[in-house]
Amino acid sequence: MVVALKLLGTGVFLILLVHLFALLGFRQFAGELHTQVASAPPGTLSSAPVPELISDFATQAGVDPNRLARIVTLTQTAEMRLNRGGDWKPLTASQTISIGETGFIWQAEQYLGPFLMFRVIDAFVQGAGRLDVRLFGSLPIAGFTGPDADRGEVMRYLAELIWAPDAMLGNPQLVWEEVADNEIKVRIDLSQGRVEVTFLFDENGDIEQVTAKDRPTTNSRGVPILRDWVCKIIAYEEINGRRIPAQVEVGYVYDDGYEAYWRGKIETYELSE
Repeated sequence: MVVALKLLGTGVFLILLVHLFALLGFRQFAGELHTQVASAPPGTLSSAPVPELISDFATQAGVDPNRLARIVTLTQTAEMRLNRGGDWKPLTASQTISIGETGFIWQAEQYLGPFLMFRVIDAFVQGAGRLDVRLFGSLPIAGFTGPDADRGEVMRYLAELIWAPDAMLGNPQLVWEEVADNEIKVRIDLSQGRVEVTFLFDENGDIEQVTAKDRPTTNSRGVPILRDWVCKIIAYEEINGRRIPAQVEVGYVYDDGYEAYWRGKIETYELSE
């Protein structure tokens, strides 16, 4: 009996030790990705023309074309559901977005009481996209890399220019196209093809919706598929010198219509030059 208890205690200790090393390793990995995004070059005005709707949006947001930021760092409180019709689960997140080049890292945590349940990294860093989900912050349960991940994460970067208006003027990789009086497309050309999203404006010159066609995702069985994606802007606020969409929800368009899977609010917003 004593021997069995000792063996049990040793096993528990080893499991906890492995968990701790995996937890710290994942945090270190996230820190390295963040450092790479944060070391991006400052924004530089592109020689290519920018549509008036976009330049006016950036100006109304508070962007000074002669003093562009290098990165944006923000925090969010949000809710997310992993399955259609599932329960909304609260989470907190932080995100860093680069201005002079295409890159970001989003880190989210979800708790059950005092216990960490999930830690997520969603990123596009040095030309590569990735999604990593860890149960308890240590146990890998989902991962997404490769060409589809690259496309999906670049789409996310483009859509989230709404939170980095400096990059609208300062990222030379962006290519703009005016589609209609209230509709602007922006794209980045990857080695595997064009990636683009569309901004829809209201009569006041505010972006009210962002859409992307054929964004890579997975179905309920984990099989990769393409679905149209929508971001709906609920409210704008001025936070630390930038007027930005502070409340948004995002979702996919299914055969029977649109359904949101994430909704959240920007809590803090900082610019670094």
